Amino acid sequence: PNSGYVFQSRLTGIGTRIHPYTTSTGQLIAGLRGAIGQSSWNWNASIDYGHTSRTQDDQNELYIPALQAAIDSGANIFDQQANGAALAAGAVDAVYRKREILRQVSVGANGNLFSLPAGDVQLAVGALYRKDSMNYTINPFALLDPATGLCQISGEACGSPGSGSDNVKEAFAETLIPLLKEVPGAYSLNLDVGVRYSDYNTAGSTTNGKVAIEWRPIQDLLVRGTISQVFRAPNLDQLYDGRSIVQPNLHDPCAHLS
Repeated sequence: PNSGYVFQSRLTGIGTRIHPYTTSTGQLIAGLRGAIGQSSWNWNASIDYGHTSRTQDDQNELYIPALQAAIDSGANIFDQQANGAALAAGAVDAVYRKREILRQVSVGANGNLFSLPAGDVQLAVGALYRKDSMNYTINPFALLDPATGLCQISGEACGSPGSGSDNVKEAFAETLIPLLKEVPGAYSLNLDVGVRYSDYNTAGSTTNGKVAIEWRPIQDLLVRGTISQVFRAPNLDQLYDGRSIVQPNLHDPCAHLS
């Protein structure tokens, strides 16, 4: 009869659960730069390629169908030492592989626009294109059923595959305007103004600016203040990662009571 009690056991006869993983990362950056004629202007161009690969092997996860078959054939989970060989049939390794790739091309130029009494007004402009991609795979028996929240192995190792990519096109400009130089109370005072336009194929476009003040009351002391707008697009995991198991947080009202 149903006693109302739940039996829980750590099935040590299946083997110790360990999760070793390996990660490999590579990056290649190459670029060119040069002067524009005899002017103060310079140009630059670069390419960036990077990849990260991770393989995780969750060893001795509990494979429910095989364990059920062992129990049906007479394996005794109450005596795991004597029935270790039979229970070990319920052990399986779940392998998770994730690969992320970054590709980026950028160009830019910088130089002086005109002169003010405090110095030259400088301008930097540029543009870039970046594409990120992600692919995450797991063994079929570790696939999480979105309807039930279960899979064929122990719940904490269930997961979902995911893959996708996004790209962004950006353009920016930033100018440094010298306001004061070597006057009482200001060894230098500069105004820095910038703007960046970003167009994400997944999150839309946005324009963000910044204004900064750089003040040197004396040569060896710098005071800087910045006001800027920020924008964060969702990353690939947030966009394309599948469902996963989230264990609930429990609060014990009796904890830490004397």
